[in-house]
Amino acid sequence: TSGLCPYNWRFWWDYGTGETGNWCCHILEIPFWALDLTYPEKVSATGPAVDPERTSKGMDVVFDFPAIEGRGPVKLYWSHGGFNQAIREYRDQFPNIRMGNNFFVGTKGVISCDFDWHEVHLFDKTAEYQKPEETIPPSPGFHREWINAIKGGEPATCNFDFSGKIAEAGLLGNAAYRVGAAEPIRWNWKEMKSPDCAAIDEFNYPNYRKGWEIG
Repeated sequence: TSGLCPYNWRFWWDYGTGETGNWCCHILEIPFWALDLTYPEKVSATGPAVDPERTSKGMDVVFDFPAIEGRGPVKLYWSHGGFNQAIREYRDQFPNIRMGNNFFVGTKGVISCDFDWHEVHLFDKTAEYQKPEETIPPSPGFHREWINAIKGGEPATCNFDFSGKIAEAGLLGNAAYRVGAAEPIRWNWKEMKSPDCAAIDEFNYPNYRKGWEIG
């Protein structure tokens, strides 16, 4: 029907995962790559009242990632359907900043960026930004990367080992929203369960109709 095809099927829980599942695998690639993120250890989500059939038009998700060698813990915010309040103070501090899909807050300043541009703004207005040397080789394009990988070359940049973690985070955010986890719940990624919220199992281990089971 016109209410589902060709695009709107994404906004029905029976078929899709809403804007979070639809876009996080693209937008969150930047922080996952830049900060070497893997699996969150805590998650919380808020938004409008849950509709059992339709995905949410707005959602705020907070992921807590553990510290690893070379960096401390990371708090990652996902928002759609409105402006994220967590970065409002920095927008006020840098009124001319260009807002993109991603916003990093560090100890010395902030970075606002999108898929093809970035801006760096330092808290110390007298300091001069020193651009680091480029270490990531230019991509020949994702089609060529895919073909090269098929032919036995280097794995594609966004291979399943990397991109699967991003998709999993987005789906976890949806599940946290649907169970009403407004306060952080712990997440055991190895077991795909939360020791704080058994209700989340409904979305990770659904009961499929006979004949449609997995495994």
